[in-house]
Amino acid sequence: MADFFADLLPKQPSNSQNGSQKPPSFEDDVLVSPTASSDQARASSSAAMSGGPMRKDTAKDLEGVVQAVFQRFSGSLQKILEDVDRRLESLENRTEHICQVVTDLQSVAGLREDAAKERLGGLEKTLREVHRSVQIIRDKQELAEASAELAKLASPQPRRRRR
Repeated sequence: MADFFADLLPKQPSNSQNGSQKPPSFEDDVLVSPTASSDQARASSSAAMSGGPMRKDTAKDLEGVVQAVFQRFSGSLQKILEDVDRRLESLENRTEHICQVVTDLQSVAGLREDAAKERLGGLEKTLREVHRSVQIIRDKQELAEASAELAKLASPQPRRRRR
C-alpha cells in the first residue's frame, strides 16, 4: 500500500548535504488517529501538500484517512452499482413480460383472424345455400303456375249454346 501512495509522499531529504539538516526528532511527532476529526486530517494533508518533509506517522495517518475515504467511496459505489443492477434486472423482467404479452396478442389476433375467416366462409356457404333454395322455390312456383295454366287449358271448356 505504501507503493500506491508513494507519489503523494514528499521525497526524503538526503543526508549527503554535509549533515546540515537534523533528522526529525521523536518529540515533534504528533499522533493522529485514523478516526481523527476532519480538521486534523486537513492539517496533516496541508502539511504534506506544502512540500515540506513529512514524518512517518503523518504519512501513516494520511494513509489511514485516504483508506477510510476510499472504503467509504467504494461502499457507496458498490451500493450504487447494486441499485443499478436491480433496476436493470427489473427492466429486463418487464421487457420479457411485454414481449410475452405481445406474442400472446399476436397469437390471439391470429386466432381471431382465423376464426373470422372461418365464420365468413361459413356465412358465404350459407348465403349460397339460401340463394340456391330461393331459386328452387322460384322454379317450383313457376312450375306450379305453368301446370295450373296447362290444367286450365287442358280441361274441356263448357260449350256455349248458340242460338
